[in-house]
Amino acid sequence: MWAVLSVLLGVASWLLGRRGRGTLLASFGLQLAAWGGLLIAVAGAMGVGVGMRDHAGAVRLDRTTWFAAGLACGLALAGAAVSLLGWLLGRRLSVVGAGLAVLVHGVAVAVLSLMLAGAIAR
Repeated sequence: MWAVLSVLLGVASWLLGRRGRGTLLASFGLQLAAWGGLLIAVAGAMGVGVGMRDHAGAVRLDRTTWFAAGLACGLALAGAAVSLLGWLLGRRLSVVGAGLAVLVHGVAVAVLSLMLAGAIAR
């Protein structure tokens, strides 16, 4: 659901930003839509055959979920760094918007992954 919402909100933000000459909003929307699309592709590729029918399947899903949470945290930190550097090295609003979108997407995926890891642990 987050991936689809990310694509929809990203496209809407991009269109609004392009229409009003808002480079920050357009860059934010483009990045958000791109990361949402990538997440849809990854989920589609990994979603086939995912199930906890036995202990080994549950352990595999748990490890994959924790790995995804770690990657998402790294993605969020990278987005924050890009946004900060874009601001400090020239006040480039397009770079700031792109970095903020990566930060938002990384935090959302990390939270969702941690929620799933908690549910698996129960």
